[in-house]
Amino acid sequence: MFEKSGDLNQSAISMSSFVVVAASTSAQGYFETQHALNLIDELSNLEDGWAGPGSLAPDRNILAIAKATASSPRFLTLSPDISAMPNGTIAFDWETASGAANLEIGADNFSFYLDLEGAFLPLSGSSRMIPALEIAEIISHFFAPAAPVQRTLPVSYSGGRSSMAQAYAYA
Repeated sequence: MFEKSGDLNQSAISMSSFVVVAASTSAQGYFETQHALNLIDELSNLEDGWAGPGSLAPDRNILAIAKATASSPRFLTLSPDISAMPNGTIAFDWETASGAANLEIGADNFSFYLDLEGAFLPLSGSSRMIPALEIAEIISHFFAPAAPVQRTLPVSYSGGRSSMAQAYAYA
């Protein structure tokens, strides 16, 4: 898993990369992901005409893209409403007091928007290249409450009333 290296800097970089990867994939819980995937599976039961004459059911390709997107790390940090649209697409909707966001996935294209009290950010492109991680970052940044910052006092492990620098100097 880890290579032995005499270079302390290289070891630190390897360890920090491992920690960053582990932290970014653990933010989304197993149950949230399974719930979203089950909702998307339920949409596969729809048939053309489900919302009236001319409405389309999402096809297998759209369902697969929606599942892959929902399975992306941190995408479900804030749970969206997941629904089929009458034009055969699948929509992910987030709504809070500060604004709304929507990702709609079609067979060939996707569209995304973020609407924050008058500021509007649209994004669109190929359904095969949905920037799910970037969308998750946008949603988390604008809609998730900021984590409280907890200040702590330096701890000395030397047993005396020495400073932090002295405690690490003896390590």
